[in-house]
Amino acid sequence: MATFDKLIQEIGSRYCLGSKAYRLVQETLGLISGQPGGVGSFVNRFKAAGFDVEIASWLGGPDPCRFRGKSRADARQRRC
Repeated sequence: MATFDKLIQEIGSRYCLGSKAYRLVQETLGLISGQPGGVGSFVNRFKAAGFDVEIASWLGGPDPCRFRGKSRADARQRRC
């Protein structure tokens, strides 16, 4: 559990989520484990949504890409 606690703290701090990071991790794990195919199926859903370049960089590249689009721009404007 220490690994998940550290992950939750890092996400909460990095993305200004605080205690909401727990719920984000919980929901993400639920999406992964609740669908047939596990992690592979979860990743394929992102690829099908048009994020294939970003996913490929996360899984095999030394310099991962960020998500593109309006939501990312909105997130950058938010301050902790």
